[in-house]
Amino acid sequence: MKKLTFLSILVVAYCLSTNIVQAQVAINTDGSDPNAAAMLDVKSTSKGLLIPRMSTAQRTTLGTIAVAGLMVFDTDFNQFFYHNGTIWLEGSTGNLWTRSGSITYNTNLTDNVGIGTSTPGYIAGATRYLTVSSSGGGSNKITSLELKGASGTTFSPVNRIDFLSQGTVEIYNLARIETRITNAQFEGELLFYTNGGSLTERMRIDEDGKVGIGTSSPARTLEVNSGSEYRTARLSSTQAGATLEFVGTNATNWAVGTFDGQARLFSSTDIFSSYTDEFVFSKTVFTPFTDNSKDLGTSSLHWKRLYGIDGSFTGQVAVGTESFLGPLHVHDGTSSHATLYITPSASASGDSSSIFLAEDSDASFGMYWLFDGSDPQGGEMELWGKSLNTHYGPHLLIDRNTGNMSISSSAFMGKLHIHDGESSNTKVYITPQTTVNGDSTTIFMAEDDEALYGMYWLYDGNGNDMELWGKSLSNTYGPHFIVDRNSGNAAFGSTFATGYKLSVGGKIICEEVRVALTAAWPDYVFKKDYSLMPVEQLADFVDTHGHLPNIPSAVEMEKSGQEVGEMQRLMMEKIEELSLYIIDQDKRLTDQQKQIRELRDQLDQGKK
Repeated sequence: MKKLTFLSILVVAYCLSTNIVQAQVAINTDGSDPNAAAMLDVKSTSKGLLIPRMSTAQRTTLGTIAVAGLMVFDTDFNQFFYHNGTIWLEGSTGNLWTRSGSITYNTNLTDNVGIGTSTPGYIAGATRYLTVSSSGGGSNKITSLELKGASGTTFSPVNRIDFLSQGTVEIYNLARIETRITNAQFEGELLFYTNGGSLTERMRIDEDGKVGIGTSSPARTLEVNSGSEYRTARLSSTQAGATLEFVGTNATNWAVGTFDGQARLFSSTDIFSSYTDEFVFSKTVFTPFTDNSKDLGTSSLHWKRLYGIDGSFTGQVAVGTESFLGPLHVHDGTSSHATLYITPSASASGDSSSIFLAEDSDASFGMYWLFDGSDPQGGEMELWGKSLNTHYGPHLLIDRNTGNMSISSSAFMGKLHIHDGESSNTKVYITPQTTVNGDSTTIFMAEDDEALYGMYWLYDGNGNDMELWGKSLSNTYGPHFIVDRNSGNAAFGSTFATGYKLSVGGKIICEEVRVALTAAWPDYVFKKDYSLMPVEQLADFVDTHGHLPNIPSAVEMEKSGQEVGEMQRLMMEKIEELSLYIIDQDKRLTDQQKQIRELRDQLDQGKK
């Protein structure tokens, strides 16, 4: 390099300052002339131009006297600054960017920014653009906008993009996309927020690729949680329906969809390049697409076939048979003991099961059988009633182990226990078929399990009496005892004696009989005013009638029998009359003996 002497510099400076010298200056090592457009042309392939260096404080002080175009190097920022005549600006690109403290921003608010492109904003429609572009083509050209967050795992979220709107004064956060570090620095999840009154997470993709909508911890590849809204998800289409396909590794895949106002179940063996309609659902009908029957599995542990009248569940349904014996007909064609199971959730015991028979479509009213398995000694079958939210019962209980039955009582006092806790007159009715009268009812008490031997009470609706009969094989004996329905008269045997409460067609033997008479007992015989028949009249009555007065004759006894109580009274009357006759005879005999003694005494005195 050529060195200018101090004198030469002074000469050049003087000439330049006084406009005496109008020449250009070149500083180089090759002796070339200065560029025609430059007053000072500095050229070197091994050296640079070193401009004044100063701190930010020094630059700020210099700014009070600086003129536009003055440039220095700020050693605090390690950046070039130039003065525009008013303030210091960073760099040398005019007033496009500026710095205020730790904030750098584009001072031209109407500019678009391009990185890798000079024409940001390829797609029209926005007011401002930030475009990142890779030039050229090829598979190795990748464009990336990178957000690098904190290096530790304690900062969450790590990276965030916020979408804002400008109000009159306020700035509103409309939406957000952010990432969070999970178990390790290289594992992260992606979160999406929207503002519906407050900025809230709406969707998340976790580190395993599981997508959660409405939940922050999806348990499946896609989990949708609608919160308090019962309508969870929607598939919509501009066509006549929408379809959701389920594709796995099996040869046959399935899909659920709608078409022409019906819900349908489709199958496919070529991943839905083609498909087959299998089942159709409408508001009232469920049916296979091609016919009214479809195999649902061949295992003996499953239903083989399911049939329905046009598939309508409002009609009749049959399981295992093509006949319909009611709204639901279950047939087991492989067993002589068909069983229908209703099982609760418990794997051991203690839960219960119910069968409800309702009188309305909402089952607000009706009765139900409840098997209560909570009793550790053995469960019970219970019959309950229901009216709206009130339950009544149990009305009937059957013990699971013993088979004992109780009506309106929780106790079992025998095979059948009937209790009426609301009445002092409990009634049990057995009624026959007729709606008028004339039929009969029977209660049989057997001595064997087939009731070939025993006795039974029969109410005969034709004879209007209760009868006790005996049975031995095909022979019946009786009636042994009869009670008339209207009079209450009873008879051992088949004949009622007219006018008597109890008739016995045979002999009676007993140790004692007590008769309570309503007629007066014959003590009236001993009263002073009783008229005792003279003996002479008694003798005449007996000679004439052949029996005592007031005593039935033999003919009457043979014809009508005798009333024990009345006969006892008449016999006592005759005994008491006989006692009076004896007393009277004794008085007569005593008087005669006295007269005889007196006569004997007189005779003895006369002999003397």
